Amino acid sequence: MPDPLLTGRGMTMSDQLARHARTAPDDVALRFGAAHRTYRELDDRSLRLANALRAAGLREGDVVALLTDNDPHAFEVYWAAARSGMYVCAVNNHLQASEISYIVEDSGAGALEYD
Repeated sequence: MPDPLLTGRGMTMSDQLARHARTAPDDVALRFGAAHRTYRELDDRSLRLANALRAAGLREGDVVALLTDNDPHAFEVYWAAARSGMYVCAVNNHLQASEISYIVEDSGAGALEYD
């Protein structure tokens, strides 16, 4: 029977990212035009953000609102939330301020990440 750590079976998304950061740290994980993140960078940045969210008082089950374009930072927020058991409420950055405010408040977000 194959080793689950080699096949990825039974691993969370965070486990998968950490595994790639260990086994292929300098491989490109994300590419957006000229911007990119290696697996190591994505893992490090999302871990730092996860720790910052926890230090700010957010816990498992809490919501982080995300107001950004589709760029590498958005993936850092998603990975930080996933590894912390938090939810992401994506907010369209083309909305009016009143609409953004309503969504963030209605979601119960404990933090707003924006880029």
